[in-house]
Amino acid sequence: MERELSFDLETKLFTGGTIHNTLAGGEVKSLTFRPLGNQITFLRCGMYGGSQGGTPEGDIWHGMNVGEQITGETYDVTDAAMRLKLRGAANYHCAVTSGDETTFSLFETHDPLTYQMCADAEPGHRLLN
Repeated sequence: MERELSFDLETKLFTGGTIHNTLAGGEVKSLTFRPLGNQITFLRCGMYGGSQGGTPEGDIWHGMNVGEQITGETYDVTDAAMRLKLRGAANYHCAVTSGDETTFSLFETHDPLTYQMCADAEPGHRLLN
């Protein structure tokens, strides 16, 4: 699998790319991912944590006993500063195209780690921008 991905220069968040999959018979199948606006699931909000800690408000981690504590927050993800605060594991709702076919799916990254892997040209990773 070869990934050619692009990222926002300010936040290092995923902005699109193509994945080339080599199938068992040697055929290469390419999938191009185009995020649909700011339709992003920031998994830190679901207690999955990230390089910046657990949840954005309270540092709660998945599986952590918090007793009766129940909270809920709303974030404006159109604000680049808020996306920086929320980044970590994220699912991007994308249009996915292969040849003349298009469907919709999720693309999961671990921001900014995925960006850094591409910037460092780790095996199977390359920056488009």
